[in-house]
Amino acid sequence: MIDFGLQFIAYRTGDVLLQNSFLALNKKKDWRIAILHGLVYTLLFYILIQQLHSIIIICRTHNIILFLPIKPMNTHLYL
Repeated sequence: MIDFGLQFIAYRTGDVLLQNSFLALNKKKDWRIAILHGLVYTLLFYILIQQLHSIIIICRTHNIILFLPIKPMNTHLYL
């Protein structure tokens, strides 16, 4: 099992830093781009975990989440 901090770093790096604007704008419009985004997202998890079954689960669930009709409830930041 890997540390939560490492998981969070892998998530933020794979989902935010490695994602370019093309992937960000089109991942909900085209399933092929969503798959590419899912693979980019999973790259750092693979480096950390190196267990194929875990990587497949992470990639598939991330792509499923992309296509769920979830809208942000509130976009305001409260400090």
